[in-house]
Amino acid sequence: MHVDAGLLSLAFSAVSTLVVVIGALVAVRQLRYMRSGNEMQTLETLTREWESPAMTADREFVRTELSAILTEPAFAEELRATPVGPRAQHVVRVANFYEKVAMYVKGGALSEELAVMIFGVSATGFWPIMRPAIAIRRSSIPYAVLNHFEDFALRAPEAIQAIQKRRLRRLRHDPAMDALVAEPRAALDKADGPSPHAFEAAEE
Repeated sequence: MHVDAGLLSLAFSAVSTLVVVIGALVAVRQLRYMRSGNEMQTLETLTREWESPAMTADREFVRTELSAILTEPAFAEELRATPVGPRAQHVVRVANFYEKVAMYVKGGALSEELAVMIFGVSATGFWPIMRPAIAIRRSSIPYAVLNHFEDFALRAPEAIQAIQKRRLRRLRHDPAMDALVAEPRAALDKADGPSPHAFEAAEE
């Protein structure tokens, strides 16, 4: 039986191409799984840091004490010092946390959607409280600091709205839940201040 050499070559070429395509698809799928796993590790690390006793104390200081001491010359000097003073460290640690979140997003270690869903609301809440202190800190440093935190906090509301629009087409909401959730949530927010997990509250 005679087999045309041209047809045989074409068949082998087609099989080789198919193998390459399948290999590429498998590689892409593996990369997606790897990225998803790395992203979950990043999120777990951030959440652990956010919920640590030290960060909880830092957030409480920013939420309850910062505004009252912003006009103190001694506190301004703490913010300008290198390293910063003991009270200013609370502010710097909270700000650096959000800076880290934003830089993870920029570097691809964390998706913007996930970062905004988890930390967007609290970043937006803390930014105006911390803005005067950050301005003092910036005034003493010849290079940009905490710009990623600023960008993340300002873009978060718009990003949250965009995510809500996409999610509302897929998720149904029971109106009766509003009254059941509103009172205990209001009490919790009053006691604890902005939460990194407050995204769902913004959805309602």
